[in-house]
Amino acid sequence: MRKAERGKLKIGSTSVPYVIERSTRRRKTIEIQFLEGGRLRVAAPEIASRASVEGHLASRSALIVRRMNGHARTDPVPNREYVNGETFEYLGRQARLRVVTRAIPGSSAKLARGRLEVTLSSHSVEARVDAVRHALLDWYRGLAIRRLRERVSYFAPHVGVTPTDVLLRSQERRWGSCSRDGVVRFNWRIVMAPASLIDYVVVHELCHLRHAHHDESFWRLVASVLPDYQLRRGRLRRAGPRYVL
Repeated sequence: MRKAERGKLKIGSTSVPYVIERSTRRRKTIEIQFLEGGRLRVAAPEIASRASVEGHLASRSALIVRRMNGHARTDPVPNREYVNGETFEYLGRQARLRVVTRAIPGSSAKLARGRLEVTLSSHSVEARVDAVRHALLDWYRGLAIRRLRERVSYFAPHVGVTPTDVLLRSQERRWGSCSRDGVVRFNWRIVMAPASLIDYVVVHELCHLRHAHHDESFWRLVASVLPDYQLRRGRLRRAGPRYVL
């Protein structure tokens, strides 16, 4: 068996990594296996050209998207303790928490040299946890409204809509919603996700300003802006549960 060949399948703007494993025992068929982490294993005949393998993958892109979404497992939900060194996500990146105690009252959070730094006055253990969480919540909400307004402004012309306002909400099960008056509302927790997933949620809600239901016209409009929206949706379903504070 040859050394494995690696590559990436482009579906819209998303790259799906794959590895080709060739065998002299395999004569004609090319088989696709779905691995953990959104990767593909491609079993191919020894004589198959790289171009023919890649062509086969491209022709099966719709099936690959469905299978990857159907087999997506949800990521584990973190058990928050709000202690030094704990990891928090923002815009798909990770930052470790650093808690600094000071004499003056009040609390605040900021991103400093790659760390989420929370400054607060002296508290009991129970009050300290609550103060750290609220400081982080304020920081996340500030980041979320700035980022979401920016992406709404960018995508609204692509969708052909003019939102009247962008607001934040705290929801457990929904990432966004919109109303007939043109107001779009987003779950602030989406700002923990990578940019590609934030953009999917933004485009999804903007498209609802034109199509109220998840019908064929709605998904066609979403696809016209984000051709790989199905992959993004699957990744959000898998990763969403871990975006908690």
